[in-house]
Amino acid sequence: MPRSDAGAPVRAVGYVRVSDESQVDGYSLDAQRREIARYCERRGYELTQVYADEGVSGRSDRLDHRPQLSALLRDAGQRGFDVVVVHTIDRWARNVGVQRQALQLLAAAEVGFASVTENFDFTTPAGRLMLTMMGSVSEFFSDQLGVHVSKAKRERAELGLPAGPIPFGYRSPDGSRSTPIIEATEARLVREAFARRARGESYGTIAEWLNGTGQRPSRAGRGDLWTAHRVRDLLACAFYRGVVTHRGSEFPGRHEAIVDEALFARVQARKGARA
Repeated sequence: MPRSDAGAPVRAVGYVRVSDESQVDGYSLDAQRREIARYCERRGYELTQVYADEGVSGRSDRLDHRPQLSALLRDAGQRGFDVVVVHTIDRWARNVGVQRQALQLLAAAEVGFASVTENFDFTTPAGRLMLTMMGSVSEFFSDQLGVHVSKAKRERAELGLPAGPIPFGYRSPDGSRSTPIIEATEARLVREAFARRARGESYGTIAEWLNGTGQRPSRAGRGDLWTAHRVRDLLACAFYRGVVTHRGSEFPGRHEAIVDEALFARVQARKGARA
């Protein structure tokens, strides 16, 4: 068991993480925090802080993609705590390289590591072997998940359905598997944006005009504004001409086109000419 100064309680910190595909019961940030707190209470640890990376994939092979994990490791070097507690090892890292690098930094700082679910001590030879094996299994299943997600997206594209978010100008009538239908007000703005660009207006000018209409690029937040980059992405979206794309391939869409092929081609030609 890790120890701080003689007679002082063990100072513990928690690390929690969720990614886009893991927002489910048992893996939410709050659920992980509760389990870590219970673990520390059972062992008499003093839980001083919980580091949380929200919406960050555990497959990343660079620590600087995990800001809170990086902060934890920096604080470990300052001897700010005695042990790190996670809910499961795949919340720490699914990528074996990141997992090993982070644990080596903890070991150099003489900071312990504990998993609520797996319940092992990585400081022993057997513990290190088990940790590597578990990390490899987590990485394998993470890679498999990516394969299945990609396959599902291609299947939707082949069926003529969007494989991602529905673009501005359309809405889903009754569920994610439904054919998107045109949203009249937004579609009118999309057509006008294409026409303005075909006449030579800049992305920035079109963005200013769109902001003046009061329509926002995302239906989620009121402070959302059009920018030149968002206009550029909108005008490059092949969905508006009635096709669905996936990894460079095009498939006929079930939805109705908002702009015709000729107008779409004129706008893309302007981008190519400038390049």
